[in-house]
Amino acid sequence: MCLGAAGVIVLSAYFLKFLEFRREDERRKKRKVEDFNRAIDHILERVKVRQEINEEAEQKKIIRVNFKDKNRRDDESSTET
Repeated sequence: MCLGAAGVIVLSAYFLKFLEFRREDERRKKRKVEDFNRAIDHILERVKVRQEINEEAEQKKIIRVNFKDKNRRDDESSTET
């Protein structure tokens, strides 16, 4: 089977289209991975902020408990005298 010049041009055009679709598909895949990574980073940042908030709340709770204990001890010692 012998292709003429027109056949070669048509096959070349199809091959170029195929390469273009292939490149676009690779770009789409890359964008999906980048979007996924951004989503994961966002979630990790939110978890980090949540942990910091919880730690801060825990510290405040400890300070309040210590302050109440100190006041209670002060009250007990003042009533003993």
